[in-house]
Amino acid sequence: MLDRTALLDSIATDCATIAAIARTDGDSAPIAHCGGWTVSGVVAHLGDVHRWATGIVTTGHPPEVDIDHVPDGELVAWFEAGAAALLRTLRDTDPESRCWTFGLPPGNAGFWTRRQALEAVVHRFDVESAVRPPSPIPTELAVMGIDEVANFLFDRQVGLERTAALDGLVSLEATDAGITLQLGASGAGTATISGRSEDLLLMLWRRPHGQLARSGDSGLLAAFDAAALTP
Repeated sequence: MLDRTALLDSIATDCATIAAIARTDGDSAPIAHCGGWTVSGVVAHLGDVHRWATGIVTTGHPPEVDIDHVPDGELVAWFEAGAAALLRTLRDTDPESRCWTFGLPPGNAGFWTRRQALEAVVHRFDVESAVRPPSPIPTELAVMGIDEVANFLFDRQVGLERTAALDGLVSLEATDAGITLQLGASGAGTATISGRSEDLLLMLWRRPHGQLARSGDSGLLAAFDAAALTP
């Protein structure tokens, strides 16, 4: 697994890529797989998330954040300022410091370093997709993201009644990492989806991805495909 320094470096690199694309390629470029979102929409969303997470790590509690204060014509600079503040806060805060998280124990600041690295890499993929072939997602980071969905985010979605539970176990085999993670619960069926870790992560977040092999209970796979696995 990636250590704290590597995760912080990942956030910095992905945010720099997002800012560069928004500045040089035009922030109005549409992102085909994100509904009506454009590059500027992703930049505004992620800048809002950065400020929200920074507030949580700083105070220990989730703040109310509104992005309406973004200066006209200064979205990229606003985004860069928020990313810098987030990174500074994460670097300067003891990762064991107690703070609110949305359910994954332990409730400490270190949670937000991992969560923000995963948030940034998925949205970097989105923004790059608007203008060029996306650069690869590192295997170790992708595996962390698969684990997050399989062992936390999906169960949270079910608990919040945003999606139905699965009547069975779906095994996610990351062939390039040699690991298998399971999503769902013991029930009527079993199924397996296997492929590169990057493609599995993108599939879980309902992004375009490379070829994956699927086998097992067709009904369970259909329910999996229909489920809102992530927020």
